[in-house]
Amino acid sequence: MPVNPSYGNPNGAGQSSNSGHMSQEWYQNTYNRYANQAADIYNSITTKLVDSNGNTTRGYVYRRQDSQVAIQGMIQNLRKVQRDMRDLRQEASRYGYRLSSSTYETIDVKYY
Repeated sequence: MPVNPSYGNPNGAGQSSNSGHMSQEWYQNTYNRYANQAADIYNSITTKLVDSNGNTTRGYVYRRQDSQVAIQGMIQNLRKVQRDMRDLRQEASRYGYRLSSSTYETIDVKYY
């Protein structure tokens, strides 16, 4: 899914002057906004667990019947943002830009 260059840029700010595509800075800033959104979703639906050795791990969702519809919707939103992040990196790479990636692009949610 190509990114609309006018997204967040009604005046074409960030557009490369001679090529008609967006600048690397624009792609990275947009990717970072997606990463922050993914982090917010992930952190709101997962819990931190502490094992018997005192080690903490994150990424687990407690299975409660009354909250499953809301959690499933949030997981779907997380997957959509992750797809958008992946698509944006692919589009930027077509113009020769390498974006720094976020762990939230591929992070998974587990149930316990």
